[in-house]
Amino acid sequence: MYLFDTDAITNILKKKPSEKLVKNISGLKKEDQFISTITIGEIVYGSFKSGNCRYHLNNLRNILLPAVNILSFDSQAAFIY
Repeated sequence: MYLFDTDAITNILKKKPSEKLVKNISGLKKEDQFISTITIGEIVYGSFKSGNCRYHLNNLRNILLPAVNILSFDSQAAFIY
């Protein structure tokens, strides 16, 4: 299981992402790739602060989210945290 953080995801969504990171991720099965709802929120927040919000949100919706499993951070997870 790989849980990607905001730094890894924003790197992947760049126009020129890290070749090493792309190589490492491309060998993973979808069922092993995860992102949390917190990371999604951070990416959306950063997209609105960027100069190209629509571009970043489209990449998030059309490229990233279909390619990974999403872990919810609900109230039960908050209490455990």
